[in-house]
Amino acid sequence: SNNKLFSSGTSGVQVSEDEGLTWNLASSGLPSDPIVGAMVAHGSRLFAGLTVDYSMFSVYVSSNEGASWSLANTGLPDRPLTREFVSKNETIYTAIGGQVYKSVDNGATWVSCSAGLPPDDLSSTINFLRVHNDDLYAGFCCSKGLFKSSDNALTWTVINNGLPSTTDLFAMEATE
Repeated sequence: SNNKLFSSGTSGVQVSEDEGLTWNLASSGLPSDPIVGAMVAHGSRLFAGLTVDYSMFSVYVSSNEGASWSLANTGLPDRPLTREFVSKNETIYTAIGGQVYKSVDNGATWVSCSAGLPPDDLSSTINFLRVHNDDLYAGFCCSKGLFKSSDNALTWTVINNGLPSTTDLFAMEATE
């Protein structure tokens, strides 16, 4: 996005055009007092997952480098806060609770793609999504494990061999 940095948190979205020396609010179109818990750049668009008072979840998209934002929720459940977005080829993925959703039309619509993941209940929360090589990974809390999809999230397979059975997974990174 033209060498801009974006930051998010309990004050919405901020942008820096000077490598972080100064920051300006970039939250036009977002609700008042949003808590922005996840962001990703996908092509020329920015996606932000946010909540207001932890009672309403929303995805917003900006097609003008954060100058303005519009709601992009069609097909998503009304649940608190996404933990993660990842962008893979022409698709963007988000995790809400214990489910994965994807959009192939720049956030205009979202569909669930969670076949093979644990049942979505209060003890199933995806803490991270990652892309490595051409595969997607979802790491859960509450000892639910690590899951992998090699078919663009059509199906998921648990890959816990060697992981402690009581592990909450919080991060994953890969070397090239």
